[in-house]
Amino acid sequence: VLCWFSAGISTWGEPDRDVVNPAATGPEIVPGQPERWMDLDSPIVRDAMIVRLDQARALGCDGVEPSDIDGYLADSGLALTRAGTVDFVTWLADEAHAHGLAIALHDGNELVGELGDAVDLALDYGCLASGTCASLAPISDAGKLVLHAEIVAPEKVGDIATLAIEVCSTSAMLSLVTVFKKPDLGGWSYPCD
Repeated sequence: VLCWFSAGISTWGEPDRDVVNPAATGPEIVPGQPERWMDLDSPIVRDAMIVRLDQARALGCDGVEPSDIDGYLADSGLALTRAGTVDFVTWLADEAHAHGLAIALHDGNELVGELGDAVDLALDYGCLASGTCASLAPISDAGKLVLHAEIVAPEKVGDIATLAIEVCSTSAMLSLVTVFKKPDLGGWSYPCD
């Protein structure tokens, strides 16, 4: 069981939002969302991540999927950098492991070269459709799992067996574990295997 949490954005639903925001967030609101990028160097943010890992462990999660780590690519209003993000995710991976949790790389395919050794697996949504799955090859080449969800329009669900033939063939060549999901990521799925 992988449990998701935002590791780079202070989200409206996080129980620690009052602690993290505004003390350790940037001035820019993420477009279209009541959220702000977090300062990954802040002790406040790192303390919040420890609490989130404690919660994941208490919930019985086997691993975590921290997302939103790509703030250095956005206009966050903070001095976020690629090197700082690598440092943060490496620290988070060490903390996850200390909590007995696996950690997945998500929202950071461009960081695979720097983080491939630190993480236990990768998770991606739609990389076959976007043509970016090859960037995850170092993870699978290291014998680590790469989970992949290919998003399928609800009106295409009835033709999924036909649609899956080519996608699943490509998925197998790239050593991905692929499942088809509708955009709402609800209960429906169709696995390649």
